[in-house]
Amino acid sequence: MMITLTDLPGLLSPVIVAAETAGEMLAAEFARRGGPRGGGGHAEVDAEIEVMLREQLLALLPARWLGEETGEQAGPGGGFCWLVDPHDGTSAFLDGHRGSAVSIALLHNGVPVLGVVHSPLSPDRGADTIAWAEGLDHLPQRSAGHAAPRRLRALGGSDRFSEPYCG
Repeated sequence: MMITLTDLPGLLSPVIVAAETAGEMLAAEFARRGGPRGGGGHAEVDAEIEVMLREQLLALLPARWLGEETGEQAGPGGGFCWLVDPHDGTSAFLDGHRGSAVSIALLHNGVPVLGVVHSPLSPDRGADTIAWAEGLDHLPQRSAGHAAPRRLRALGGSDRFSEPYCG
């Protein structure tokens, strides 16, 4: 199946589910008797989550892959690339602090076209998810708070990432 930019809003829901599944893994690891496994800024659950996310996301949309833990994997043409940090905030997590997140982006020709950030253990409330896909004029958010509708921009105020980020 060929995905086009107009299909992205429909792709968002299963990506949110994947991020929230990864968040459940983080929450379970955080609550683990004896604390989370790992040290020195690396938790064992990080790679476990990335492997699960890579399998699920590439099944949704075969594309180039760039992951924080497992690195780069070539994909089919078409200009799409998954950019994933399975666990942003590992060091604080290992020190017993809440607030880390699962971060997933889909780029097309270096431009962000879909993004999901899920924090399973926010510091001041339960889980928190924010997500967006090209074609939506708002940011769907799953939490007790509300986000004002706005457009997302890539790092540095540009809509385009450079070559190291799936350009």
